[in-house]
Amino acid sequence: MRRLFGRFHAPALTALLLCCASLLSCGGGGNSSSLLSLTVTPSSASIMTNYETNSYTYVNLTAMLSNGTAPPVVNWSTTNKCVAVGTTTTNIMQVVCNFTCPPATITSTIRATTPNDLSASSSVTCTWY
Repeated sequence: MRRLFGRFHAPALTALLLCCASLLSCGGGGNSSSLLSLTVTPSSASIMTNYETNSYTYVNLTAMLSNGTAPPVVNWSTTNKCVAVGTTTTNIMQVVCNFTCPPATITSTIRATTPNDLSASSSVTCTWY
């Protein structure tokens, strides 16, 4: 060891190696996106379709990340085809009561999912009459 490192002694070399190893192990290589969460607002809503007056209401659901930004890609799904996910603008989804469903009241879960598996949902109740 004396020959390779000249004046360095084993204790000094050991201290130097430990210092370098600790510097390499630090550095925050963590992924900050793993700390993000997704929310959908409103968390619940009620909408309707009135066959007699040929009118309807809808709700816009908005998906947002916990850092206050809109996710660049959101996939929307419904647990009941009668509560339909319609027009979308990236993080905003318009939900309507499907016009082909019979008079009833149905509640569906509308789920927003991002490509990195963040998800959140809203409960939407549709009434047809």
